[in-house]
Amino acid sequence: MFHVDNPTGVPVMPPVAAELSKTTLYFTEGGNGIPPTYPGPDWFNIIQSELLKILEEAGITPDKADTGQIMAALKKLFITNSGSAGAIAGLTGQNNTFPYFT
Repeated sequence: MFHVDNPTGVPVMPPVAAELSKTTLYFTEGGNGIPPTYPGPDWFNIIQSELLKILEEAGITPDKADTGQIMAALKKLFITNSGSAGAIAGLTGQNNTFPYFT
């Protein structure tokens, strides 16, 4: 995963335009009078930011040559957090004297 890396990029994310629809919309190739969907810079910037945030949360530095970083980050985040889930699950299998478990 890597950010836009060409001369047309800007160093600060432009403000996101106002929301146009509360309804979830999907991409189309167009036809029957409907033009093809144009994602636009908002969509691309939001997706890029969301993906880079996954890497940041996992402590992974974006690397343009590594196409497995998102998967590595997700595995790291889920495996790191699964210990807590396992500990909680372990409590349910044991007798516990805490009043809120009885």
